[in-house]
Amino acid sequence: MKVRDAVAARRSIREFRPDPVDDDLIRELLVGAARAPSGGNLQPWRIYVVNGKSLTRLRAFLATRPPVEEVEYDIYPPKLWEPYRSNRFENGEQLYGSIGIPREDKAARARQFARNDDFFGAPCALFCFVDRGMGRPQWSDLGMFLQTLMLLAVERGLAVHVGLDHSLTHPTGKFAPSLRVPKPCGGRVPAGALFGREVEGVVEHRALVAMSLDGGEVAART
Repeated sequence: MKVRDAVAARRSIREFRPDPVDDDLIRELLVGAARAPSGGNLQPWRIYVVNGKSLTRLRAFLATRPPVEEVEYDIYPPKLWEPYRSNRFENGEQLYGSIGIPREDKAARARQFARNDDFFGAPCALFCFVDRGMGRPQWSDLGMFLQTLMLLAVERGLAVHVGLDHSLTHPTGKFAPSLRVPKPCGGRVPAGALFGREVEGVVEHRALVAMSLDGGEVAART
């Protein structure tokens, strides 16, 4: 597969089959993704993989946690301005519309959002820790690592989903004990990723609109 094909095929899957993902394959992907650039070669990411039965136990653990009333950090800037506000609005409309949930059905939207805590049925999840002493440049390093990881996963026939939802609902102190994260890591969880095989025939979030360099519109996927 060419890089451009992997880029075009990559999208955020929200319906996974339970088929297991081999540990050796995940290890191969992580080793390959570590080739991603990072300033000063800090490689500031610390990755914790939860696969198979371990993920089943984590699901059960998360189900016992109370809702978090105060988030550790904002996912988006408060009071978004244009064109970013419209981009986010259209993203939500297309996502929920593609699975038949109208805007006014807030209960159905809440149920769909709650599927984050079930990892959308994925058999494998990983959590990306960045030490609290690191700055924004190191967070951008993690972004390059994750993009590399996703493209390698797509090349190997895996469906992927990367998001921030578990940072929002379960900050590090809430579920890190279940992951057995050592204290020296001391980090935040700025992102998580899911891996597995896609449920075929699920129409969801196929095509979105993104701005091109000349201000026009191009097809994109998220």
